[in-house]
Amino acid sequence: MQTILQDVRYALRLMRRNKLITIISVCTLAIGIGANTSIFSVVYGVLLHPLPYPGSERLVAVLERQPKMTISVSYPDFEDMSGHVTSFESMAGAQRASFNLTGLGDAERVQGRWVSANFFSTFGVPISIGRDFRPEDDREGATPTTILSYAFWQNHFSGARDVLGKVIALNDKQYTVIGVAPANFKYGEGIELYTPLTLAKTPMWGRGAHSGLVMIGRLKPGVTIDQARAELNTLYSAVEAAHPGEGMPGRKASVNPLLDIFIGDVQRPLWIMFAAVGLMLLIACSNVAMLLLARATARHRELAIRNALGASRGQILRQLLTESVLLSLVGGVLGIFVAGWGLSLLRAAKPANLPRVDEIALHPWVLVFTAGLAVFTGILFGLIPALHGSNTSVNEVLKDAAVRGSSGRSGRSRNVLVAAEFGLALVLLIAAGLTIKSFVRLLAVNLGFEAQNLTTFQLSFPAQKYQPMQALHLLDRYRDEAAAIPQVQNVAYANGAPLVGVVSQSFYRVQDNMRDLKAMHEAALSLTTPEFLDTMKITLQRGRFLTHDDRADTQKVVVIDENLAKEVFPGQDPVGQQIKYPADEQGNPNIMQIVGVVAHVKEYGLDDTTPIKTQMYVPIAQAPGEYLADSVRQITVLVRSTSDTAALAHSMRGKLAQLDSTLPLYNVKTYEQVVRDDTEVKRFTTSLLAAFAGLALLLAAIGIYGVLSYAVEQRTREIGIRMALGASGGAVVRMIITQAMRTIGVGLLAGVVVALALTRYMSAILYGVSSWDPMVFSGITALLALVALLASYIPARRATNVDPLAAVRYE
Repeated sequence: MQTILQDVRYALRLMRRNKLITIISVCTLAIGIGANTSIFSVVYGVLLHPLPYPGSERLVAVLERQPKMTISVSYPDFEDMSGHVTSFESMAGAQRASFNLTGLGDAERVQGRWVSANFFSTFGVPISIGRDFRPEDDREGATPTTILSYAFWQNHFSGARDVLGKVIALNDKQYTVIGVAPANFKYGEGIELYTPLTLAKTPMWGRGAHSGLVMIGRLKPGVTIDQARAELNTLYSAVEAAHPGEGMPGRKASVNPLLDIFIGDVQRPLWIMFAAVGLMLLIACSNVAMLLLARATARHRELAIRNALGASRGQILRQLLTESVLLSLVGGVLGIFVAGWGLSLLRAAKPANLPRVDEIALHPWVLVFTAGLAVFTGILFGLIPALHGSNTSVNEVLKDAAVRGSSGRSGRSRNVLVAAEFGLALVLLIAAGLTIKSFVRLLAVNLGFEAQNLTTFQLSFPAQKYQPMQALHLLDRYRDEAAAIPQVQNVAYANGAPLVGVVSQSFYRVQDNMRDLKAMHEAALSLTTPEFLDTMKITLQRGRFLTHDDRADTQKVVVIDENLAKEVFPGQDPVGQQIKYPADEQGNPNIMQIVGVVAHVKEYGLDDTTPIKTQMYVPIAQAPGEYLADSVRQITVLVRSTSDTAALAHSMRGKLAQLDSTLPLYNVKTYEQVVRDDTEVKRFTTSLLAAFAGLALLLAAIGIYGVLSYAVEQRTREIGIRMALGASGGAVVRMIITQAMRTIGVGLLAGVVVALALTRYMSAILYGVSSWDPMVFSGITALLALVALLASYIPARRATNVDPLAAVRYE
């Protein structure tokens, strides 16, 4: 221990004596370690940090896996299976909900969850005040009850404990408050209250209906996910045999850790960012290693004398590694501050669609990672200089030739580091280049409609107050009133809208058997009005769009998109053909005649990764009764206007208040905002990769400049003699640049090979770009070569300033 302390004290003295090298090394490492800590904080907070529930590792989410997609569970299947599973301690159900809240000030829309009675107990979470749901609360005919979130309790009731027993109006129905959830409990973003699942039951809750219900199970100790999945699949088969003709034939269970439901599809982009920032740290390590290698070469006399006085190679190696690790630890401490600053910027930005942002912080395990990273980094960049410095003997120092030999060894080490640095920089720059090109193509994609000057918002009609046809009559009046607002060009409404939220529907050709899976197709179903086409500015390719003559008492019609026409009616004219879908839970067909074909639009995202690639538009006035009743629960209104968004929203709210002041207008967004939100995670990933790549390029340029500057200084006598013997300045410049580019060329070649191997893992996050895109590979390689050439030229040009006569006299 005494020896180590002595090494530390000496290392501190050396750091004070070599202030410039210390400052450059520490700052370089602080940026590299700080960036790694920031990204690891994101990775840990989003992907690795356990969910804030007791025994969260045993919580799983169960969905229904169909032949073509994975979707939510039907309520009858949930009822049948939740009471018979043996792999689970408990099985709860939860479904997204939203309510019109009235009676507590202005009408507002609040987000909630329909949950089964054992929801909180499945999570292992006790109610903060009041009581939990009981089985009798979750039965048909029960008195409506609700449990408030802690935030809702504070915001609307100021944390008053007499909230228990109070009644609040949700969708014009009276709910009694029976409890308040704990402050730290959260199941989804912005959830403000929980109500019994049975209260959400509608006629559409058959086995073929999928309204967002997720089964949440707590596995018994020792039971694996595979075992639970096998049991649920057996139950699915039994349910299908007991209820033939109901639900999708051949359906299975999709069982995954609950965490997967929260993180969605951000896992791969985050790991790619973490790998990218790791490459940047390696490049920073190469730079610091070259600095320390130069210092070790300058200290060869000191180290040789230590060896002559009895210090073993191991002792010298330990001393040099102590110095490098100490530098890295100081850089790590500063890196924590850099990481904290980076995280504060991230939290301020609040990227849309990035889950668990509130849980991103410098957790204790993140600090452990930083400490380990600092030690590892210190050993990594200090190892080559330490091995080189500890291999110096006094005999070599006393011989002038041996000095040149030592320089030769250090020169080879520097060449290896430069080649590795440029290879790593190339990999990172190619990854960034592919991501940037992909993102640019994604933003340039044809949406199929015109997003500019288009605003969307939503409103909901409570079933307690509005029958479906009453809701449609009010919507028609509202549409007409809104269309009269100055600067409003078109107004339409539908059960959903592209990129905002739309339902899907299985359908068949009229002649096909509706139980034949091979004949089934899936499309996004828009129940809408005739104004939808002009409001969205979707291109009509054939036939006509919907009209006001398409009423409930006329021929049922449908307009399809070009993809559906190609998939279902290849080589045929689809206009005049008929398709059908189940109109009710009994499977009675709703037969519609195709009257038009429109352009395909991006319904589910700009990258169009959904398995549902077709669309159909049905007059909302002709929607089957159960579909219509479900649709008016949440209607999307679309307005094309040149007015300012805030002014437009104010006018639209005013028009709605004149018709019914208890209906809140919510989720007001321009389509530019909708597109921005849809691409936010990709924008976040692209921006960070571009920043890391830019920093890597800068570090690589600094590295080659520093190496060549040092090499020129070491070769002053050699260059002077060459010039004294007749070599021109141009020849010297060419010699130095050629030698440098030979080393860099090896690094770039290795980098291309590594990039080809690694970028294939990026395919899933790229859009319209191959993972081996030749333009990106060749362009980035040429860019790095050009940067290396420019960085090499300055020290090479400086070499021509050597005085040949002075060099000869020195010799």
